[in-house]
Amino acid sequence: MMNKKGEERYLSPIMFLVWGFIAVSIFVGVLIIYSTKTDVRMEEAEFLGARVVNCLIEDGYLREDIEKGFDVFQECELSKKVIDSGDFYLYVGGLNQTIEEGDPDLKVQCGVKEDSEARYFAECFKTKIYASDKFDTSQRFLIEIITASNQKGREM
Repeated sequence: MMNKKGEERYLSPIMFLVWGFIAVSIFVGVLIIYSTKTDVRMEEAEFLGARVVNCLIEDGYLREDIEKGFDVFQECELSKKVIDSGDFYLYVGGLNQTIEEGDPDLKVQCGVKEDSEARYFAECFKTKIYASDKFDTSQRFLIEIITASNQKGREM
């Protein structure tokens, strides 16, 4: 029973089989992870809506400078170029001026998607918020905000 050695002719093929199994497992895992599609349209629409709300309303009061030619892009630090690219829609109503920017077809898609299951239509975020005038608290505004995103996710 002396001088027992592992036989290389049996260990070498098993070693290559194990390495092959590990390589195939890593390849399949990476393929599964990177082939998934990401759909962040709803999150984008919600984020855009929340950003506009936070910009228009401070501590429950309407901003003071809204009455005087309010530029939503400059004041809320939004990019007009991105909104007008055709993948986004922004509507702010209930103020002295109505703001409507982006692709108006996305607003129609929002209405259709409420009534039916439309998988490839834009994702929408709608909210209505009451805000008071800072100097005249008896004056209240109902602000309606609709945002939509149709920026399709891509494969990672």
